[in-house]
Amino acid sequence: MSQCLRLMRLKSTKPLQRSRLEPYIKSGLFNEGGIVLLTVPVAAFCLGVWQIQRRIEKLELIKSLEEKTGNNPVPLPSKLDDIYDLEYQCVKVRGVFDHSKSIELGPRTNIKDAMYSSGHGGSLLSTGRQTGFWLITPLKLSDRNATILVNRGWIPKIKMKENYTKTRNTEGEVEIVGVVRTDEKKNSFTPKNNPGHNLWYYRDIEQIAKNLGTVPVYLDANLASTVRGGPIGGQTVVKLHNDHVSYIFTWFSLCAITGFLWYRKFVRPAPSKLLHEIYRREKGL
Repeated sequence: MSQCLRLMRLKSTKPLQRSRLEPYIKSGLFNEGGIVLLTVPVAAFCLGVWQIQRRIEKLELIKSLEEKTGNNPVPLPSKLDDIYDLEYQCVKVRGVFDHSKSIELGPRTNIKDAMYSSGHGGSLLSTGRQTGFWLITPLKLSDRNATILVNRGWIPKIKMKENYTKTRNTEGEVEIVGVVRTDEKKNSFTPKNNPGHNLWYYRDIEQIAKNLGTVPVYLDANLASTVRGGPIGGQTVVKLHNDHVSYIFTWFSLCAITGFLWYRKFVRPAPSKLLHEIYRREKGL
């Protein structure tokens, strides 16, 4: 009871209360605990700003890659070792397919959900969300002594044998426009490729090229390269993770919450806590 009366007398003495409150309000700002805890909202704010910058850079990169895939095709470089500098660039090649060495890579789904017209009164394979495979065939180049890999496109599993037979009849020199691709990162759920049993689950260009006796150059044939009844080309996806919006929200939310808690603890504590601190200090506790 006596403590309550003491606190009430302190509260009623406004000039005395203000003169005593100000040192306690300011004292926590510069002690070791206040500085350490202040680093949390400051660091969260800096990370939020960094994620904004990362998102801007990622959007510019995605736009650049999309423009690259839509550019006019260029010839293959004279030195095929330079091909990796042209990832997502459209190139034009001429050559003859070696259908005897074709492989299927998958399973994959067709990235084109709609039915496309072939321009000859017929239609290409309508796939919806069916499971299928990419048909990869070596192409012997006409302008040099080299054979590259071409992903001719997607064929559904239920029609794979039928369409595979048709593609073997595509003889003679052909002109292909395709997109330069590099290795595909294998995730933890994808089985390892098994060249001995001709089972291919992901794009490891060096491994496929070594097994088929080609140079390690890989193209995704574009949609215009598709022949009626054959694989559906245009299976290139410009896929980059862009989760920066969620990270921005997370870091700025953390900054706001921890900043508010720091403010209430060190800058403007609740009145009850201030009075309790005054009482403790006057009692020498």
